[in-house]
Amino acid sequence: MQPINQLLITIAKILEEILKETDQLSLQQLSVFHASRAPSISIQSYIQRIAKYTNCNSACFVLALIYLDKVQEMRQDVVLNSNCIHRYELVILC
Repeated sequence: MQPINQLLITIAKILEEILKETDQLSLQQLSVFHASRAPSISIQSYIQRIAKYTNCNSACFVLALIYLDKVQEMRQDVVLNSNCIHRYELVILC
């Protein structure tokens, strides 16, 4: 397996663990990033697709994960769940 693919799988697993916890929360306020329902594509397939069709290298995905963590740390109102993680990931990588 190529190193970038293994890294993407690891990042996806980290995000999936976060989503397991946050999907159980009931949110009072939704952001503009929240969809009415979660996309049918898994986060792992989604970030692999982004890697395939863009010039994002492994550093981009690591920095996106760090940025997502920092956003949540600084903004308590930002809750990542299955209804918004795809959009946040795409915006951060762009």
